Amino acid sequence: MESLRRTPVGELSEIIQKFVRHKRSLGYKYLIEEDLLCRFSRFSLSYELSGNIIPKELVEDWIKHIPGETRSTQRIRCSCLSVFLRFAADNGYQVVLPPKPKRAVQVYIPYIFSEMEIARFLHICDHMLPYPGTHKHIMVPVIFRLMYGCGLRVSEVSNLKCCDVDLDHGILTIRESKFGKDRLVPMSESLREILYQYHVGMNPSCKDTDFFFRSKNLKPVSRHWIYRRFREILRKCGIAHAGKGKGPRAHDLRHSFCVRTLKQLVDQGADIYYALPILATYVGHASVKATQGYVRLTVDMYPELMEKVSQECAYILPEVMVNETD
Repeated sequence: MESLRRTPVGELSEIIQKFVRHKRSLGYKYLIEEDLLCRFSRFSLSYELSGNIIPKELVEDWIKHIPGETRSTQRIRCSCLSVFLRFAADNGYQVVLPPKPKRAVQVYIPYIFSEMEIARFLHICDHMLPYPGTHKHIMVPVIFRLMYGCGLRVSEVSNLKCCDVDLDHGILTIRESKFGKDRLVPMSESLREILYQYHVGMNPSCKDTDFFFRSKNLKPVSRHWIYRRFREILRKCGIAHAGKGKGPRAHDLRHSFCVRTLKQLVDQGADIYYALPILATYVGHASVKATQGYVRLTVDMYPELMEKVSQECAYILPEVMVNETD
């Protein structure tokens, strides 16, 4: 039986361990949730628990907002507890489910780079001056071409290992990405050649387990490092940044890829309903619903496509509310 990284305590220890193992048997990592539930078990020690009853007072006190805690973190705690309590109820416990926390309205609209802006962005990347002791002038152009050319998340680029980059067939293997999924991502021939040249120059003797983009200490380049380089290039391009949390963001390269790809599929005569599942699978969305917002973004960016996208589709699909982490 798989052991947990941390052991819950008190009367709820056994059911929490059973729950976490159940989730992992379904393919979930459940690391953050394990930590939260261990905290919940310690929190429960101050309450009198009898039999298979999880008292309402315990639940209500646990979900209260903690000073200094963001609303997002509070929602995560509440959501994790709700899922656990449903499992406990299915296993004979008497529980009271907490109210579903209100989710803040997502107001961020992705920044879609125009083709001219992308050309300027990549031109600046290609002409970065060497900096003593680093290879960022070599690494940056490849990283951002990969993000825009394949629609990868920042974490997916950072976590790529040499064994994940098949330069013979031009295919990337994205492992344990968001939602714990693996997927294969074909590259264009031009992008495959760029990665090949980078590999020959930077990773001639790398092991399969080495990171493809790594720092001098052999660790992967951090997401923070990529964000900083993105802001640096953005500034040199003359593209204004609205401030923290307002974009443009590095993740908008992924959004721009999705819009460009959807346009190409429609231009080639693909029905929009067939194009969405293809795009959703390629970029690793959990469902087509997460991809639907790109229809509105694509039509806004390329108004001439309105004639190719049925009016019925325009009414059915929602207004733009694309989660920047999708």
